[in-house]
Amino acid sequence: MQSVPLWLIPKMCERKVSHSYITIPQFDEDKDNWSALNKQIERHMNLICQAPYHYSYELVKGKWRDFRGKRSSHMQVGHFIFILAICKDCITRGFEEFNHPYCGDKCDGQPQERVVFMAFNLHDAAYGKR
Repeated sequence: MQSVPLWLIPKMCERKVSHSYITIPQFDEDKDNWSALNKQIERHMNLICQAPYHYSYELVKGKWRDFRGKRSSHMQVGHFIFILAICKDCITRGFEEFNHPYCGDKCDGQPQERVVFMAFNLHDAAYGKR
């Protein structure tokens, strides 16, 4: 039995994407700051879009920041995290008021199978932003 080469696995994952995604300007800026990791970032974004509930966990209201309606996903490389929201959860659970400043102009108020990437950075820097 022949095994699949490891370099083919990310390409296989890209074909099974079940959620579309959008990014906000802050995420694009964060991603540009870490441009050396573009391949790993894209690979992890595809994994999240493939199964967003499996590859992320729900955030809650913290002592200093309110993360309700947002999710977090740790990247396999380094101490980087993604902060994201899933449109379907946001609309059905009433979190629009917490996420509106970030994706308000892209939100039509309808629950969709879409992931909104809000931040990407090192752990402490990402949690400090949102």
